[in-house]
Amino acid sequence: EIYTLSLHDALPISRLPAHATAMGHVLLAALPATDRRAYLASARLERLTPATPATRHELDAVLDATYRNGYALGDEGLEENLHAVAVPVTDGRGCVVAALGVVTQGGSPTPESLRASYLAPLLESSEKISSQLRRLNVPAPR
Repeated sequence: EIYTLSLHDALPISRLPAHATAMGHVLLAALPATDRRAYLASARLERLTPATPATRHELDAVLDATYRNGYALGDEGLEENLHAVAVPVTDGRGCVVAALGVVTQGGSPTPESLRASYLAPLLESSEKISSQLRRLNVPAPR
């Protein structure tokens, strides 16, 4: 599970299943190989929508793509009509310690339109946060 913080929800902090969200994919993709294998072996991968990666093979493929791309796209994995893009936030050692994302609702944005609209600003914001963590030498939470 991941915790999210929203600026627009009545209940701004939520617990969401990591396997079904773009931010969760960013965090899971950054795990060391042994930790990822352990997660895939033990996680309850519930299919929340037809697009949710709900098998170990499906999720592993999504995580591989997320790792290669350096960001994740979520297209109705958590809920129908929710589309998301997320990027990693790193600490002073370059370890992923958080994810930053944007979720849109409704319409039918394509992966290309999500990337075009949100990826560059998210990467810029992530780099600013990561830079501050490097400057402050904030250690990763344990």
